[in-house]
Amino acid sequence: MKIPIIYKNEKIASINEVVFNNISLKSEFHLKELNCLKVEEAFFFKDKEVPHRVFHFNHKGEEIKKTNSHFKLIKVLLIIESPHKDEYDINFVPIGTAQGQTGRNISKNFYKLIQSNKELEKLEKDFEVTVYNPIPLQTSMYEITKCFDRNLRNSVWKYCWNAENGPNFKSKFIEYIVENNDFEFIINACTNRLKKYVCEALNSNNIPNHTHFYHPSFWGSSENITAPNKCIRKY
Repeated sequence: MKIPIIYKNEKIASINEVVFNNISLKSEFHLKELNCLKVEEAFFFKDKEVPHRVFHFNHKGEEIKKTNSHFKLIKVLLIIESPHKDEYDINFVPIGTAQGQTGRNISKNFYKLIQSNKELEKLEKDFEVTVYNPIPLQTSMYEITKCFDRNLRNSVWKYCWNAENGPNFKSKFIEYIVENNDFEFIINACTNRLKKYVCEALNSNNIPNHTHFYHPSFWGSSENITAPNKCIRKY
């Protein structure tokens, strides 16, 4: 049995009954009723938005603290769908995007992304990589459910992306891209089910130089990540 999740009197997702039964009765972010879970507006407040994180890499893709002055800096925007549990502290205060294993994989394996594409590999320049969540809120709702449900995350993400009566991050995403127009490469590394929404937004707004790649959670395990010109390409 699926239990509806309600926000502002609108169903935005649903959860398994077992998960629902394990959720506490209420908190400042939710209220559990007999046949639904109500999400409080505070869960989507701006103070719960996770800030971007910036990495620096040399021309070989090795992480560095500062870029070398004799190499021109290439600015890259790496897009990941939304934060999860590691991006918040125990009090649900935002830390920053790409914490935990995701951040470690970016740090250790960015060189594989460079090797996978000849355009990047031949540049021989340092990189400044901004890891950006188009929806900077915890769409997995881990703070409430204490578990991960991919379908729940995807449903809440899609609601936040286009919501008419709630957070609408699609327009904010495009505004950010337009205002920060010095990124030479935009890499869509969202998970598969959500990647297309970001792609469509970039295409419909004629944003140039955007490509796609595996989500960083796979960077440390997939052998195909180093396949030249197969894993990253322009739409």
